[in-house]
Amino acid sequence: MIIELDQYFTPEKTASILLEKAGFTDPDYCLDPTCGSGNLLSAAHKVHESTKCIGLDRDRKIITKLRKENPNWLLSVANMQSESSYMRTLVASNFKVCDALLLNPPFSQAKSKYLDINYKDSQFKCSVAMSYIMKSLELFSPVQGALVIAPESLLYSELDEQARDYLAEEYDFQSICDLENKTFRGAKVHASVFKLLPKLEKIKSRAIFRTADKEIKASIVRGGAQVHTVNKSKHYGSDTVPFIHTRMLPKLFEQGVDESKRTNIKANGRIQGYCIVIPRVGLPKQAFTKTIKIENDVQLSDCIFAIQGDYHDLKNIEMRINLHWQEFYDLYKGTGARYVTLSKLKRWFITKQISAF
Repeated sequence: MIIELDQYFTPEKTASILLEKAGFTDPDYCLDPTCGSGNLLSAAHKVHESTKCIGLDRDRKIITKLRKENPNWLLSVANMQSESSYMRTLVASNFKVCDALLLNPPFSQAKSKYLDINYKDSQFKCSVAMSYIMKSLELFSPVQGALVIAPESLLYSELDEQARDYLAEEYDFQSICDLENKTFRGAKVHASVFKLLPKLEKIKSRAIFRTADKEIKASIVRGGAQVHTVNKSKHYGSDTVPFIHTRMLPKLFEQGVDESKRTNIKANGRIQGYCIVIPRVGLPKQAFTKTIKIENDVQLSDCIFAIQGDYHDLKNIEMRINLHWQEFYDLYKGTGARYVTLSKLKRWFITKQISAF
């Protein structure tokens, strides 16, 4: 039996704004399991030119039209509420994991307020929109997460409470914005836009599954000494060590540790040995993103990260960073001073088969 679903296509301008705000890091594959007009995929390709677009929809006419307009996209007809329908598609035979998932699922279903679904061996009731979200996450395991446009009620209703609990175990929730009810032609419901970010322990296994490359191991240390505090601390004596902050990075790489700036503050970020030192605040420079050896203890400022590990692993990390330099550089965001978070850095490393914890 064919059940009629609503079709509220994401406007082109709205799609572009949302893909910008989503902040995906140059995903190789973007997948929309209810692609409709294709506007979310088009926006993904506009924001991330190299991304490959994959789309599914149960409406054969829509898929036929999109194939003519976008011959380079991989498109299939499938009903995402039926796993057997999806498993017969070309998409299913080629993809088990995607980078970014784009979701604007049906908001409602005629004569039905809920569906019974199976999610990883659990059975429960949830809204129609939530059923599409849960099934898509289960099938595609997005490494960078999912951009979701959903009815506002999905975030608060008792019906979807159990589903939200399951999501909370595997994903971190990041609100992006709310959309007015006039955004979608014919829809009277308020919509919320949010991003689901896989928890770090989850995406590690997904990234390993995705590639046969050997995993590289390292640790990331964030400096903990604040510059203004160091300026007031004791600079000389047997208990002091050299202090490194962002302005010293060029000199550190070219000439070694500057012994003139010292501190007796003991904070997170006391390091020694082989490392790659990068800014947490400010923009990285490719020429200085190299493996170096620090012979004796130094104290890092709170504006610096140090990647530590075996020399050969660090040289491999250095190579991968430089191979994907623009992606790495684009991790640094901010309306004022550019910065990168530890979580974002770890997520990116995992996509490059680097286990950095």
